[in-house]
Amino acid sequence: MLGIGAPILIFIMLGIIVLNGISLMVKTDESVAHTHEVLTQSSNIMKSMVDMETGMRGYLLSGSEVFLEPYQSGERNTFRGITLLQELVSDNPPQVELLEEAWEIIRSWETEVAMPNIQLRGEIGLTRTMDDLAEVVREGRGKQYFDQARVLMNRFDAEENRLMAIRVEENEGTIDALYISILSVFAFVVVLSISLALTISGNIANPLIMVTQVMHRFAGGDTRARISIKPRTDEIGILAQTFNLLAQQLSDKELQLLEEIKERKEAEVIATQANQAKSSFLAAMSHEIRTPLNGVLGVAELMLKTD
Repeated sequence: MLGIGAPILIFIMLGIIVLNGISLMVKTDESVAHTHEVLTQSSNIMKSMVDMETGMRGYLLSGSEVFLEPYQSGERNTFRGITLLQELVSDNPPQVELLEEAWEIIRSWETEVAMPNIQLRGEIGLTRTMDDLAEVVREGRGKQYFDQARVLMNRFDAEENRLMAIRVEENEGTIDALYISILSVFAFVVVLSISLALTISGNIANPLIMVTQVMHRFAGGDTRARISIKPRTDEIGILAQTFNLLAQQLSDKELQLLEEIKERKEAEVIATQANQAKSSFLAAMSHEIRTPLNGVLGVAELMLKTD
């Protein structure tokens, strides 16, 4: 059972380790991909903010409403992008708060700088002059707003990059741990295999060698050869018990046969002795009878001659 159960247990352990490692790596990869998406969206917001500022400056310089198109598209993309980005980082309240601050600053720039300047540029030649516009631009209020927004977005990006670095490091750590776990399992397999080999050699191979040697001795004529092993209930134990039983039965039959042969030989000796005694007796009796008869015959012949 150990030889069958151990490999199954090892494969189950290895499967659990590998699946757990793969699951962690997949989660980490998903987190890294999510961070890349967040950083891409943040970069798009910065580009949209630049489009707003560039479009406004172009309109202020030229007065052509063609430049209002990038301003308007930049405005839509900026606020839409911030909303989407807030949804992507909804599980990170500090990041959501940074985006909310950036939203408020950009909205303030739009209402306090961009829209008044655009309105002022539309009044040039009517109630205002380019000098008035130049004076407003020299105040540099727009730059202050944009600098604040950039600082917030840079802080946002820095935090996302920090989180991504942590996730990449965790992923590398997971891979290293997976490798170590697999190597540890394989090392355990090697040690267990050696232990099983030694166990099998001690519990199966060596007893089988001894059983074979005893059988060869018995087949060679050593009827007293028996298998001496510790009591066991497996096939080797059953084989040893069966062999010892058969060997004992054969030995008993051999002893019985030898006893019968001995008895027969003793009977033959007794019969031979009896025959010899009978022959001696008959010879003696014949001599005893023959002597008187010879005497009688001699007397008879003498009498015949006398007559």
